Amino acid sequence: METKILVLGVGGAGCNIADKVYTSIKSYPYVNNVRVVAINTDKQSLINLKSVKDYIVLGKKGRGAGSNPEKGKELALESWKEGQLERLKFDDTVDYDLIIVIAGLGGGTGTGAGPVIVEYLKQTFVEAVVLSILILPDTDEYGEKTEMAHKGLSEFYKISDALMLIDNAEIVDMSKPLSEAYEPANEFTKNVVITILDICERYGNPNIDFADVQNALNQAKNSSKFVFITSLEFPSKDMITDSEINTRLLNLKRKTAVASFKGAPSLIVGAFHNGDLPSQKVKDFVEFLKREIITGGRSPFVKRGDYKTEDKIIRFGIIIGGVEIDSRIQRILSTTYPDRLLEEVYEGDS
Repeated sequence: METKILVLGVGGAGCNIADKVYTSIKSYPYVNNVRVVAINTDKQSLINLKSVKDYIVLGKKGRGAGSNPEKGKELALESWKEGQLERLKFDDTVDYDLIIVIAGLGGGTGTGAGPVIVEYLKQTFVEAVVLSILILPDTDEYGEKTEMAHKGLSEFYKISDALMLIDNAEIVDMSKPLSEAYEPANEFTKNVVITILDICERYGNPNIDFADVQNALNQAKNSSKFVFITSLEFPSKDMITDSEINTRLLNLKRKTAVASFKGAPSLIVGAFHNGDLPSQKVKDFVEFLKREIITGGRSPFVKRGDYKTEDKIIRFGIIIGGVEIDSRIQRILSTTYPDRLLEEVYEGDS
């Protein structure tokens, strides 16, 4: 049976990114394995999506949640009770293998309705792995919105199998007009999802199958719950050096609120190239990542794949399960999950 993946955007930010994902994968060979759905309390925003026409309006009026998470939660529960969320099922015989939920934190629908949607998914698709990709507010939105985002993060953390954070404060380009400033964050999040889909669904030699990705996400669930997922592109194989990899990874860690890879239980690397990338370069790339992980005292499960493409650019897709999250996020979650975060996951860290 083919792998079935659901990409679900919840709220304004989540729906916009889901729309970008669907636009990007329309021509991909595995597009029939992926369903992209948008869920929002604002019907007008759903109607105006460019690509996604598979959507669910929460609430009878579809007028939004007014940036109120409690209202978003209420509308999601109402929709669940009335059976609207049943439309997320493929049919009675097919279950999802992986569900990727994308939501912005700090508003009404992503923050309030998002965790309710995840709870529904966990109860309905019991075999599926649920990965929540969450966008943190920008610095000028700090204040009451930050408190709402923190509460939403805690709710997502409680019920998701794995999580990844995208920090708008590190990605948004405020030198551009407001209508364009958030595009880098949207594009970055879209590329995270595309990386997962490429590694899961393309065939390589050696190949990384869905079970390998599922294993990495499940190992994250039993560790910190946080994952690091990205792609690194290089114009030539000569650019693949330790210093270049390190520089790029430091930048990406800031964007995803990751403190370190040390102690992570799983590492997956897919190399995408036109066929002339030496195996040693792939091995060196993997070994570089392993060195940081092993400093935590254990060697991770490692799986690497090799994929031939028509692109001249060399691209490495990376999934690291169970990474150490930024101390700021640790503090937010430690008020709700002190034993898990401070004793089990980060024991011995300063």
